[in-house]
Amino acid sequence: MCSSWTHRTCADISRDEFKRLLNSNESWICRKCTIPQFSDSYFEEIIPNFTNSLNDEDMKPLPKLSNSGITIAAYNINSLLCHLDNLRIALMDFPTDILCLSETKLDSTIVDGELNIDGYNLISRKDRTRRGGGVVCYVKSSLTALDRSKDVPSELELTLTEVKLPSLKPLIVGSVYRPPGPARSNRHDQIIAALSSWITVNTDIILIGVLILSLIHHLKVVDLIQVIHEPTRVTSMSSSTIDLLFSTSNSIDPSGVYPLNISGHYMVYCNCRPKLLKKAK
Repeated sequence: MCSSWTHRTCADISRDEFKRLLNSNESWICRKCTIPQFSDSYFEEIIPNFTNSLNDEDMKPLPKLSNSGITIAAYNINSLLCHLDNLRIALMDFPTDILCLSETKLDSTIVDGELNIDGYNLISRKDRTRRGGGVVCYVKSSLTALDRSKDVPSELELTLTEVKLPSLKPLIVGSVYRPPGPARSNRHDQIIAALSSWITVNTDIILIGVLILSLIHHLKVVDLIQVIHEPTRVTSMSSSTIDLLFSTSNSIDPSGVYPLNISGHYMVYCNCRPKLLKKAK
């Protein structure tokens, strides 16, 4: 029996059953602990002293973002359904313009309406299974955005969202999740190929999500520069930088990491100031 805490609804326990267990000494073993777990999620270990609920005492001051430009953030949510309410609360204090989420752990039985966040449109989404993987991209409803993921290979956990800005360069935002384990030899080439048709002087590109640092050298070839240099996953035993943000724009300021207290990863973010669209002569 593990010592993990979970939401009552995520554990599929009725309210009456929960009250009965709360007032008894009976041991309870969740369904997840009774079956073998085969996952390619980054959340294999139990993180000591970690809570799934937002605690104001543990929260650091929010990063100061510019009043101009577009704010983009990414977060490994480790099950969007389980953490959707906490995410909605967090966005009240950190109202990013574009939000990319990885490890959403959704499948086709979950419709977009169940994932609604006030003030945002869910523009692009790619599911794997309820056990791991998956990415989505939310964009503020005040912005014009289109899903451009049609030509992305089905095996690649990547969505592309185009954000159209009046008189400014269009912004292509790639929300990506690279599962842990040995790298597939063609994964880097597939990501570059998916982005290549958008790499022009009149488009800014942001690629953001869970990736491996070895990808940096491949993406430099197409002028995508990595700007996150702080650890984004920290446990009592280790720290690593696996939530990355690549950009073709030289107008990224600020950028950084924020310890959003929902899952075991930190949020990465940036402020992008797209330049004026160059008119054809």
